[in-house]
Amino acid sequence: MALAYNPQVPEAERNEYLQQIFEIKGEQKILEELAKNPSTPTHLLQKLAQSSDNIIRHYIAKNPSTSVEILIQLTEDPDQQVRECALKNPNVPYLEAHRQMQLGIYQFLLAQTEAEETANDHQLMARRPDSSYALAQVVQKGDQKAKLTAACSNKTPIKVLEQLAKDADETVRQVVLQNANLPLQILLELARDKSLNVRSWLLYKSSHNKTLTPIQLLEILAQDESEQVRAKVAEHPDSSVEILTRLANDTSREVKMKLTANPNTPVTILTRLGLEENLVNQRNPNTPGIVLAQTVKSMSSKNLADFIKHPVKGSQMPVETLSQLASHTDSSVRYRVASHPNTPATVLRQLARDSYVATVRAVASNANTFPETLEVLASHPDFTTRLEVVRNPNTPPRALAEIVLSTQNSGKTPNQTVDMLKSAFPGDHNDVLRSIAGNPRTPIEALEILARREFIGATPDPQSFIPPTTDDSIVRSLVYNPSLIPQLLSILVQDSCVEVRVGLVRHPNLTEALWLQLAEDAEISVREAVAATINSPVSVLELLARDEQVEVRTKVATNRNTPITVLQLLAGDENSSVRTAAASNSNLPEIIPLLLLRGEYNQEEKLKQ
Repeated sequence: MALAYNPQVPEAERNEYLQQIFEIKGEQKILEELAKNPSTPTHLLQKLAQSSDNIIRHYIAKNPSTSVEILIQLTEDPDQQVRECALKNPNVPYLEAHRQMQLGIYQFLLAQTEAEETANDHQLMARRPDSSYALAQVVQKGDQKAKLTAACSNKTPIKVLEQLAKDADETVRQVVLQNANLPLQILLELARDKSLNVRSWLLYKSSHNKTLTPIQLLEILAQDESEQVRAKVAEHPDSSVEILTRLANDTSREVKMKLTANPNTPVTILTRLGLEENLVNQRNPNTPGIVLAQTVKSMSSKNLADFIKHPVKGSQMPVETLSQLASHTDSSVRYRVASHPNTPATVLRQLARDSYVATVRAVASNANTFPETLEVLASHPDFTTRLEVVRNPNTPPRALAEIVLSTQNSGKTPNQTVDMLKSAFPGDHNDVLRSIAGNPRTPIEALEILARREFIGATPDPQSFIPPTTDDSIVRSLVYNPSLIPQLLSILVQDSCVEVRVGLVRHPNLTEALWLQLAEDAEISVREAVAATINSPVSVLELLARDEQVEVRTKVATNRNTPITVLQLLAGDENSSVRTAAASNSNLPEIIPLLLLRGEYNQEEKLKQ
């Protein structure tokens, strides 16, 4: 024990001695000495505090080295003297602080729980519009969440809504004003609310809301002290002509700018604001041409291009202005002119010779372009230009044919010329041919060139710009062209591409002979497509019902156009998948699936049926 308390002995060794002393049985005095001694380690004091001996626990309670955690345990000891000693321990201030902290945490959690319970109670009361008492409690004592719930409900009584409209919380007033049941008188009072947000929210209107905003409300807000509120009235779709006319004399430039965007603003106001104050909105279809013409005169090139960038339907941009801008030195301005829906065909013909290829492309896609101009652009070396020509509804059929012929002949041009075109004009001529192939206005002779895959290059060089033969994707597009005649379809049923032959089953102009030809195709996927198509003739389905491939017979069995006689045949098929498919077909008589279920349907039954 002396060694255990000798400070010269290393701590680890002293702890070992103390542990040995603690484990000696029947040495009461030694244990009592350990309990008293301030040098006894905490972990041994913790063990001694659990002793059944009151005296040892008593000494632990008086030991100045006893930790707060041990003292907390001893304050609940069954022995009164032990409890009293623990409370008189020098560490008791720390103990008291700990107890106060625990008490504070408890009180906080209790208050939080009470607040949550109160909030839940208010929420429940807010959802009881039939109870006047419940809603009165919400208005008087409810939290924000409960008030907002009541403010949103269309079942909340008018009197409660009126009280909520006077609530001190700005958010509650903002929400309640959106309640469709709120009387007009309350809305008019809120129009003079001290909160800018509340007054602004009165002017909010969603695009799907068809209810007109009260004119009395707009009249008050049009005179609001806030420039922001007046600007919202100026752009509001329900503002009357009288209000808009009055706002045209507003001192705020922002308010006037909003007026220029409102389609309800009178043209006389738009003209005055545009000519006298240079306030103009090019997105407003009612903006007079004279205002647009004056505005573009003083603009820089960049601003000018942006100004005509997004023309709207009904734009009054003058033709004369666009004609002048067609000669602008800035290529981006000329490009925007070529794209504008008001640009006349004569100006587009001029721009078709522009040095900027984007401008030429815009001419090719413009719905106003002359057919003659499009015919000239059909031979343009730029792929995208030719593609836009193909897509333009004004392009004459002969131009489409010319593009096909020129592309076919380009395979015979010297490689250096083709390479030069490739580097100068990025794109893919197959895009052009795909669009032509699917265009119902393309002449038959041009479609025949595509169907016969007559695009054969001068050399079979895989790096060549022109592919050796017509690309598969072009012929696949051709399959969906409704203008194909049986003569062209007869070429395509023999095409080397399986996807082309599969796609033909959707074509409305297939003759029965062509259907039979597809039904005898060597490729199983083609026969499957024919078997699954409801447009397949009965004679074709009868043929495919005897196909050697199970997949083909299964498709026939599920086809709702398959006649009963063929379904009866397939119901007795040697393959279970085919029989199941036939049984699921609604055209099969009800008795046959029952016989199949019992295993009683056989060849003799088929013959009887």
